[in-house]
Amino acid sequence: MYFQGVLVALCLMWGGVSMVGQKAIVNSFRTPLDITTDVSGSFAEIRPNHFHSGVDFATGGKTGSRVYAVEGGYVARIKIQTGGYGKAVYVCHPNGYTSVYAHLDRFATRVDSFAIARHYHRQQFEIDETFEPEDMPLKKGDVIGYVGNTGSSSGPHLHFEIRQTDDEKPVDPLLFFRDVNDETPPTIMGVRVYPLENGATVAAKNQAQYLKVVLVNGVYRPEGNAAITVAGTIGLGIETVDYFTGSWRKCGIYSIAMSVNGKSHFMAELNRFAFDQTRYVNSYMDYGYKMSTGRVVQKSFVDPYNQLDVYPVRVNDGKIDIQDGEKYQIQYRVKDSYGNESVLELTLKGTKSSPRAVDQTLINGNQSFDYEKENIRIAIPEGSFYTDVPFVVSERNGTGGAKIFSVGSRYTPLQQYITLDLKIPSALQKRFRQLCLARVNANGVKTYAGGTAQSGWVSGRVRDLGDYSLAIDSVAPTVSWHNPAPSANYSGRKTLELLIKDAFSGIASYRCEIDGSWALFEYDSKTNR
Repeated sequence: MYFQGVLVALCLMWGGVSMVGQKAIVNSFRTPLDITTDVSGSFAEIRPNHFHSGVDFATGGKTGSRVYAVEGGYVARIKIQTGGYGKAVYVCHPNGYTSVYAHLDRFATRVDSFAIARHYHRQQFEIDETFEPEDMPLKKGDVIGYVGNTGSSSGPHLHFEIRQTDDEKPVDPLLFFRDVNDETPPTIMGVRVYPLENGATVAAKNQAQYLKVVLVNGVYRPEGNAAITVAGTIGLGIETVDYFTGSWRKCGIYSIAMSVNGKSHFMAELNRFAFDQTRYVNSYMDYGYKMSTGRVVQKSFVDPYNQLDVYPVRVNDGKIDIQDGEKYQIQYRVKDSYGNESVLELTLKGTKSSPRAVDQTLINGNQSFDYEKENIRIAIPEGSFYTDVPFVVSERNGTGGAKIFSVGSRYTPLQQYITLDLKIPSALQKRFRQLCLARVNANGVKTYAGGTAQSGWVSGRVRDLGDYSLAIDSVAPTVSWHNPAPSANYSGRKTLELLIKDAFSGIASYRCEIDGSWALFEYDSKTNR
């Protein structure tokens, strides 16, 4: 956060601020690449635990294409990390925007010289550095770097962002570039109807129902087009994706608008968002349904503790109060960034609700909550959930007698980190330095979840509910040469390459020296190289 604040301050001193509208933004930006590309990831596309904050330009599986400054300005920040954006450059422009170029293979020579100096000054590969306007001024079209596959990238591409400098909010880059070929409207696959309160039903059931839809005469409708019988307070959600013309890659949509009996009732518009709100994507969509089925349903109602600021219309928070005997004509209009639109229509038929006794205890999702038993302690801070939720903790014996603790439901999303403490059994007290937390999946496989031993407990911060256990990490990382040289003579090599691996908790840090002095070794965690 420190570097982000400095970056904002520097850019504001250097240029003015422009506001974002909902239409194309007038600007003089050029595209960051001069080669034919495909959009392989769109703005605000739903990703695990976050909205995608830019546009991904695929480069046909190749690295090395030149990346250009979209406008004049100066390099305000260089960030290099083993995961995340890998090698990234941030450029401030005098029109109030900052452009970001991520997953680069390497930087242009001038930028690289600054990066290398900071590497050696700090004696570490991962750096996050800010610069003054006079350090690295740029002209429009100057080469910044070259397309790569660094960081958490699954293939060569350029991740490109445009942010508002004053508040660091990312903005849809396609509002700045209208030359991407897209004449294809979004595709709608289905709609899901939710009973939201006690007594509410969908098709006489008190469980949500998913309905496939078909395209008929230019309008999507539920298969069979029969009215859906509902009662009480209900909500809707829609499964939809967008494709660019000539592309098979699934992308996100720009806006979803829903009307009830011809009146605007709900709208989500994904043209920008705040980074500190991005995890609310787990409330924006139906998290549990995605976890259980893989389908991504975007909800047309807003959870009570969802603070996401993307809903310009939210009558009754998108919920619909059904009256017995009434009919409700629902219409969806779904648009992409270029204004291509698809329409879905369906009919709800109201019937009488039947409230029933509920024996499930809920905790207030917006208040702190502490739980403690003999072998487990849990501290949940306020604002951790999006609704009031059932929260059950249980304990059972796993393989080999190890205790497994079920902490809530894995289908319930968490906004905040919670603290989880597991008591160390007496038999493991002597191995406390090797103990950590592990998450246990449905097949019993354990994955590292952090944590440290202290005062007879292993304590860690986790951000997913589900099954947890203690684990022992007693195996040190391995280090070996990649493609070792005959007779260990490396004098003719352009690079020295090592493989560093760890079987469980991963590589926390590394240090490489040549003849006793720190040397810059770049680490790619995807290849362990």
